Amino acid sequence: MKYIRGAHRPLASLALACATLLGATWAPPAHALRPHDGTDADVAEPGALQIEAGVGRIRQGTDRSFYAPDFAATFGLDGDTEVALGGRLTRQLGDSAGPYRTSLSDTELAVKHLLRKGSLQDGGSGLSVALECALALPEVHGEHGYGGGCTTAVSNRWDALTLHLNGGLARTRVHTTVRTLGLIAEGPDDWTLRPALELVAERETGGGWSNSALIGATYKVSDELSFDAGVRHARTGDGSLNELRLGLTWNLRWKNAKD
Repeated sequence: MKYIRGAHRPLASLALACATLLGATWAPPAHALRPHDGTDADVAEPGALQIEAGVGRIRQGTDRSFYAPDFAATFGLDGDTEVALGGRLTRQLGDSAGPYRTSLSDTELAVKHLLRKGSLQDGGSGLSVALECALALPEVHGEHGYGGGCTTAVSNRWDALTLHLNGGLARTRVHTTVRTLGLIAEGPDDWTLRPALELVAERETGGGWSNSALIGATYKVSDELSFDAGVRHARTGDGSLNELRLGLTWNLRWKNAKD
């Protein structure tokens, strides 16, 4: 897939982003931007490996669960492309309606390609645009079907703020359709402790809209290591949901990886 180049004017960049966003389909990405559910318009360097791992606790009504780890491994390829594999090991707390308390869920294989280099890339300016396509794999002691789709990420970075817009359409393992739109706002990129906010609206076939908000922060120890934390609240057709997330991102770089 070739880059889309030459759209340096603000109106042209905006038109490019909107056209890409409206034409894409969406699925929950394996390679998220911790501690958020969404992703950014950037990819790992060729030959670089990024490890994301987290733990969390979820409460929805009377149901409680704990997951450790929530993980994703991302490897950078040539041609501004990366591949990621992720999943989540979940343990149900208290009474369980199913035969198993422990499951391996959210198992996905994803490929992301950078369509337009912009302000998220070194020396770039304007909008960065990426497309990520994910295959939802059968879960262990969970849903056994396949699903998938694609997500478009449109990002722009200023001195005081970075924004990431995600949106599209997904086909779930149980053959329903989900429409999603998400926005992530992050603090200045040069801050050691970066506050962040994520807002997500989602609608499944035959149901109403569900909305969620996440407030979090990322603490950058070095270019290779950062820690994150987030608190998420959602309102769905099944009631309210509250989640606490803690995690880390570890970047491994080889000498042959591009600077």
